[in-house]
Amino acid sequence: MMRLLTIPIGTFLLWLMVFMTGCTLTRPVSDPTRFYILEALEPQPAAESREDATGFEGLAVGLRRVQLADYFNTPAIVVRTGENTLRYSNFNRWAEGLDRGTARILRESLRHHPAVASVLLFPEASREPVKYEVEVFLALCEAVEKPDGEGAFRFAADWKIYETERRAMVSRGEFTREGNWEPGDYAAFARSVSGACAELGRKIGREIGEMEE
Repeated sequence: MMRLLTIPIGTFLLWLMVFMTGCTLTRPVSDPTRFYILEALEPQPAAESREDATGFEGLAVGLRRVQLADYFNTPAIVVRTGENTLRYSNFNRWAEGLDRGTARILRESLRHHPAVASVLLFPEASREPVKYEVEVFLALCEAVEKPDGEGAFRFAADWKIYETERRAMVSRGEFTREGNWEPGDYAAFARSVSGACAELGRKIGREIGEMEE
């Protein structure tokens, strides 16, 4: 007569746990994280060449590292959900540091101004002769989810221009931009930030051009 094999309940449960763990480990897991990057927008064609507009071949400008407010110095896109509340969207992240991305767009925008021949980043700018140095503090860069379901984006920066030879600040200003945003459309938010950065660069370029007139 065939005897039934008996297994202690503890051993059976251990085997069952190992089996289920193996099934979980071999199951493909999708990563929901999405990465976004700032893009340089198409520059508006200049009406005049550098020589025609300024009478010289253009300036060399140094761009210092962009400083960020601490609360959004993070790879996660920051979403404001209330007057004093934030959410860090960990599944929607910047593909590069926001300070580096902002500096890249500012550099491209400045380089297309007729008064500017080249834009050097630090530490390179400290080794080359530049007439002006630009300093930018990014004070605000956030998506906003409103209680009524609508959304917005907010961008604000302070900028300063220093004359290298005199080691003196010769100009400063503030720049703000706000607009609509469809909550959840982080690609559109990245495009809005790109546009704001490019516009900030054009504003600084115009300021430098006016100082050279």
